[in-house]
Amino acid sequence: MSDKYEAKPGTIAVFKADKGDNEKRPDYTGNIVTPKGEKLQVSLWITESQKGEKYFSGRVQEPYNGSGGDGASQSASDVPF
Repeated sequence: MSDKYEAKPGTIAVFKADKGDNEKRPDYTGNIVTPKGEKLQVSLWITESQKGEKYFSGRVQEPYNGSGGDGASQSASDVPF
């Protein structure tokens, strides 16, 4: 029996992110598995509307794979889980 969590299709898991000293990093990050089984990365920021209401804004994209460079120029959207 494995202790590793395996997400099921149609589910999402989001956790509070460590922003370190970079305020542009997402407040929350996680993964989503579409009903068809495609795995995607989720990045969420806490945002405030002009009326003062707080809400999540975010981005869903292909998962970070760690290849394609020396890692020196990672952006907020490249944060691996």
